[in-house]
Amino acid sequence: MWNQKIKKSKQRFRSMSWEEFINTTPPAIYLDYEEGLNKIASELGSENIIVRRYGKKYFKNGSIYDDFLSTLSWSFP
Repeated sequence: MWNQKIKKSKQRFRSMSWEEFINTTPPAIYLDYEEGLNKIASELGSENIIVRRYGKKYFKNGSIYDDFLSTLSWSFP
């Protein structure tokens, strides 16, 4: 949400740090990922979803391709 606000807003959010955003935005406005994931899990079953952190430092071998394929137990040639 913070990223989208920066891209779409006027000056207010463009210079706002993540910490400022968290400290000044009412909690009800945040995206509640846990709630959304729980809804998906209730429909599909938690055993059928894989939640991964997004970011190069979290990807297997620093590669989104390797990371994705590793969730399927495949490898990239």
